Amino acid sequence: MKLKNKIITITSVFLFFLILNGCGTNKTEVKQTKKQESNKIEVGEVKVDKDVECQAEYESVLAKDKSDLSDCNFSTREDSFKNKEVIKKKNNTVLIFDASGSMAGMVNGRKKIDIAKEALNSFVNKVSMDKDINLSIVVYGHKGSNSKNDKDESCNGVEEIYYMGKVGDTNIIRNKISDLKPTGWTPIANSFKKAQEILASYKGKENNNSILLISDGKETCDGNPIEEIKKLKNSDLHIRTNVIGFDVEGEDKNQLMAIAKNGDGDYFSAKNKVDLENALEKHKELIREFDYKISNVSMRLEDMGKFGEKYFDCMMRLKEEESRIVLDLYAYNEDDDEEDRVVSKSCTSYIENKYYKERYNKTEFNLNMKFDDVMADWKKTNALDKQNNKQ
Repeated sequence: MKLKNKIITITSVFLFFLILNGCGTNKTEVKQTKKQESNKIEVGEVKVDKDVECQAEYESVLAKDKSDLSDCNFSTREDSFKNKEVIKKKNNTVLIFDASGSMAGMVNGRKKIDIAKEALNSFVNKVSMDKDINLSIVVYGHKGSNSKNDKDESCNGVEEIYYMGKVGDTNIIRNKISDLKPTGWTPIANSFKKAQEILASYKGKENNNSILLISDGKETCDGNPIEEIKKLKNSDLHIRTNVIGFDVEGEDKNQLMAIAKNGDGDYFSAKNKVDLENALEKHKELIREFDYKISNVSMRLEDMGKFGEKYFDCMMRLKEEESRIVLDLYAYNEDDDEEDRVVSKSCTSYIENKYYKERYNKTEFNLNMKFDDVMADWKKTNALDKQNNKQ
């Protein structure tokens, strides 16, 4: 009897553990079963897996509403400017030299024109050693006189004494400069017209064009140098104008400063030969800086513009896709028949949160990552170019 009771007891314990761990379903399976049951929806009298049914509805909606974003999977490194080859441009400078009557004035016991000639000769010597700079020299005020009777002759006597090109024999320029006599008027506007004629064949796309005006006074030939310089800056020649004001103050200085400002250039004030030489050297340096700005930065701005357009276009198409899909998911009244809906009520939020949100977030993330990569390239490459430009 005792043996029988022990067998019954053992059998009962064994059955209990079987129920708990064996013949039945373990706790994990019970949870999974419950989860699977929650993922089923009624289709007629048959229970269908929610993933299968809702995914089918999602694919149907996506096929109807999705935007074509295939061209948004472009390679950032290929489309960016990182390895863009820089086109070397020619540097062309028209130097306009004032030989008007006022240049006969004295500075530190010497005529201003003599001081300016020495500084100009020093500049020409340096340019002759730089094979990347083409130079033209234009002179005004050396013809006629400063009397009213000779005004027309002087104002129209703007002359190119050294034609655009590399500086070879500096003695040619030196001899022509030494012959200049300060006698006439100051036709700054006409000298800019002359500079435009000289640079007309040097388009800004392939050339860095600049003007350097050296003057001790304002326009006296009834021209409008400000308007003329604006035309030059806005032309396809892309001309930058720097100005050296030699021993000038008041209205004369104001006009010369305005010329530089409207010519997208710099103004330098000079009181003596050293100041003139420093200003001329600075202009030479600015030609290099201008070369960097035009040939490197403008190309990268163009690339950034193209990439920016592509980025915002893709983002816009993604937003439009989202709007169409959300409209199809929710643009129905609660009492609408199920067959009138594009997506069944039971799948609406499931599709939006499980399927479409994943697609949207992934696409948006990839686009933003590409944009960030391009911006990083922009900063690194520009910093490297500036460093190389100083060497």
